[in-house]
Amino acid sequence: MKKSISVFTKTFLAVCLLWVSASQLPAHAADIELSYQAKFPERHIVVKKAIKPWFKNMEEKSGDTLKFTYFPPGALVKQPKTFDAVKTGAIDIGGANTARNPGKFPLNELVSLPLLFPSSKIGSEVVWRLGQEFPEWGKEFAGTTLLWQFTSAPTQIITVKKPVQTLEDLKGMKIIVWTPGMLKILQALGANPIKMPSRDSALALEKGLADGIAVPIPIMRPYKLNKSTKYITLVDLAVTSFYAVMNSSKMKSLPSDIHKNLTDSTGILMARSCGEAMDKGTVKGIDWLKSLGFQFYTLSSEEKQKWMKAVMPLRDLWLKKMEEKGYRNIHKILDRAENLSAELQGK
Repeated sequence: MKKSISVFTKTFLAVCLLWVSASQLPAHAADIELSYQAKFPERHIVVKKAIKPWFKNMEEKSGDTLKFTYFPPGALVKQPKTFDAVKTGAIDIGGANTARNPGKFPLNELVSLPLLFPSSKIGSEVVWRLGQEFPEWGKEFAGTTLLWQFTSAPTQIITVKKPVQTLEDLKGMKIIVWTPGMLKILQALGANPIKMPSRDSALALEKGLADGIAVPIPIMRPYKLNKSTKYITLVDLAVTSFYAVMNSSKMKSLPSDIHKNLTDSTGILMARSCGEAMDKGTVKGIDWLKSLGFQFYTLSSEEKQKWMKAVMPLRDLWLKKMEEKGYRNIHKILDRAENLSAELQGK
């Protein structure tokens, strides 16, 4: 009987020791799951070439104790509600287009000013660096932890019957646009823009209701805009900005090693990664369109200056609007954006 009690006691003590040891393990020994809802579906090149590889890298560095769950656009909340959903903790990490919340990110409107960035990579790096250099930029994301920013591919002019090589060529042409900002840019350039939903654009072009459309190259294939168009002018009209933010409480709750890994791997690194992925999508799209017989044109330096002069009033109006809102530093911010863009183009 004594032997039986002794064995039981030893077993009980061993179990207790194991329980105490387990309770003292670092917090990251238990699985940590982070939800991520982004702007793009999983097949998008930014997801495949930038976001998913980042997931994998973070999971491997955590010893597979960290897991990401990717949700496509609108799966958890509609895109305009993404920021607030992250802020309240309904989503751990969220990504969206700043333009989907008019007035909420006023400084980010700078990104969409005409003829500012020639590529997504350059635009993405500039946007992130502006956020690091000017505190007022970061305040637009207050209540969350901004992980990174990046930009879309630049918008180009795609036409049906004739190429656009000069401002005179563009004058009076009916060009489809999808946003109010692009409508203003095309008006300033002398075109006759038509704003319509993206889903109706291909049919409108097929029926001859428009002379062309202004969109980024990677958009051509998914929206089937190649069926009626033939000419593309690479003018880099404008880009839009995107963000990836994390719930601040969730970020603070992470074990120190995982917190450090996320901090060290985001910022400028993910800005560049997403920008590079966007640009790869542009190159891939151009190769595909060339295989279909599309003809490409670029503006001469002299002609580009004419276009720049035509859109300068839009920049001036935006600067005035921002000054009226109390942004006394706004000229300095725009000058810095232009200088950074020129600097990066020279590398």
